Amino acid sequence: MRGSAGGRDGGDYDAREQGVRVLTAVGTLSQDRLRQSLNSSGPAVVVGQPVWGPEEREGAESGGEKGKEPEWGTDTVYHYYGIAVKESSQYYDVMYSKKGAAWVSETGKKEVSKQTVAYSPRSKLGTLLPEFPNVKDLNLPASLPEEKVSTFIMMYRTHCQRILDTVIRANFDEVQSFLLHFWQGMPPHMLPVLGSSTVVNIVGVCDSILYKAISGVLMPTVLQALPDSLTQVIRKFAKQLDEWLKVALHDLPENLRNIKFELSRRFSQILRRQTSLNHLCQASRTVIHSADITFQMLEDWRNVDLNSITKQTLYTMEDSRDEHRKLIIQLYQEFDHLLEEQSPIESYIEWLDTMVDRCVVKVAAKRQGSLKKVAQQFLLMWSCFGTRVIRDMTLHSAPSFGSFHLIHLMFDDYVLYLLESLHCQERANELMRAMKGEGSTAEVREEIILTEAAEATAPTPSPVPSFSPAKSAPSVESATSQQKWKKGMEDENLLS
Repeated sequence: MRGSAGGRDGGDYDAREQGVRVLTAVGTLSQDRLRQSLNSSGPAVVVGQPVWGPEEREGAESGGEKGKEPEWGTDTVYHYYGIAVKESSQYYDVMYSKKGAAWVSETGKKEVSKQTVAYSPRSKLGTLLPEFPNVKDLNLPASLPEEKVSTFIMMYRTHCQRILDTVIRANFDEVQSFLLHFWQGMPPHMLPVLGSSTVVNIVGVCDSILYKAISGVLMPTVLQALPDSLTQVIRKFAKQLDEWLKVALHDLPENLRNIKFELSRRFSQILRRQTSLNHLCQASRTVIHSADITFQMLEDWRNVDLNSITKQTLYTMEDSRDEHRKLIIQLYQEFDHLLEEQSPIESYIEWLDTMVDRCVVKVAAKRQGSLKKVAQQFLLMWSCFGTRVIRDMTLHSAPSFGSFHLIHLMFDDYVLYLLESLHCQERANELMRAMKGEGSTAEVREEIILTEAAEATAPTPSPVPSFSPAKSAPSVESATSQQKWKKGMEDENLLS
């Protein structure tokens, strides 16, 4: 946009850059000619303001003679500071005012927040991995050189960062070549340390960090809509990762392969869970945001036989107590409140997070190593209660049965996703403690048992029995076998 400030020969201004940047004009402009330029033949525009010098500004503040308005002279410098349409102009509209602009801004923000924008991992470009273990914090055995361990950690961090960057760019096929290049191209002097239990634990901790970062980059939240193409690529990547690792880790130590396979399979399971959960959340959002559907769901929910369902649920538990019955009733009332308030899907997700935290995390925190058992007990109670609710609605032909079935699927998947994430984090913590030599007595005993079992199954050379003529006499069979052995050695010498 180009306009004239002060006639045809006045100073020009340029607002082509988004209408806000204008060239500073220096020229001659008289006050009369400025007034003439603001006519009704076009949008009335104020483009300039005289620059107050120190004397004029001081006078204006004191109210003295120096405060008089400066005259527009031939050497007056003026700067553009904004475009506004005068209220007296025929082109003026309330939207051009500050209030109108503020209203448009607020409305635009609300509209944008309502829209569901497809997520792209490329928005996470430049993401750096968290810190990897420091060799100074490890309890290394005397037979393991600190320099080699430090070098391996540095190499492995670079390798993991390359994988993360490749995933962010959605070039999943390149991950295969990175895995193959790193493990099969390992320098010969680094191969002896790969079988060490300390290095294996380091790899496990680093893989846990990497997989958690990839999961957060691909799907920051299960509520974020994903393009169908990205969902398919993620599922394909989760399926192929195990095959890629089998090829890349060929001929490497078995304990290293086992930990890599274990963590990668758990990671792939979480990716599959996230993609299916994302699909269920998008479908459930439509149901939950409908006032008519939620009203019918609330009515059907209050018609279920809570007393009978609670008794059947407690019967399946191993050590059911009165506190479990109170917990079921409390969860029932909380879900009832969400339906009554017609809460958005984000509130339901927050409720599930809080439920798992107080029923599993806080209970397991009281006794170390009990997370798996506590999670199993809670999942048993949760699954039994949900199944009985769906059964009751089926028998009574509840009008909102289809909606409840969809919500039930979404809730089950999300609870499983939370518990699997907790299990992966607990496994990472166990590897971290083992890496630092902080394992408990039970863990050390279990490791010893596993080591003894592995040694028992491994082929070991049988010890050569000591022969003493005074204590034992050779049998005829042993003498015959010794003669055959001697004859065989002589034949071998002849052939050589």
